[in-house]
Amino acid sequence: MAIEVTDVPERARYELTVDGARAGHENYLLEGSSITLTHTRVYDEYLGRGLAAELVTAVLSDIRTRGLRLSIECPYVETFIARKPGEYSDLLE
Repeated sequence: MAIEVTDVPERARYELTVDGARAGHENYLLEGSSITLTHTRVYDEYLGRGLAAELVTAVLSDIRTRGLRLSIECPYVETFIARKPGEYSDLLE
């Protein structure tokens, strides 16, 4: 299974593909050097494969690489980060 996460700025979201097919996305709001993650979605046919975690991990890695500050409105991302104490605290505003 080939998983790819790509930032699509014109749609204000990261898109998740599995074997070349769109499988989900992470919506965001970008203002200057601050990014707010607003909604995580994995399409029904791809649920139960751990893809939401793959998506969020890739997004957080990209945010770190880009030196952005993170705000969270998405409950999934909040829970994901809470389960990994200290791992992403450097990103949070």
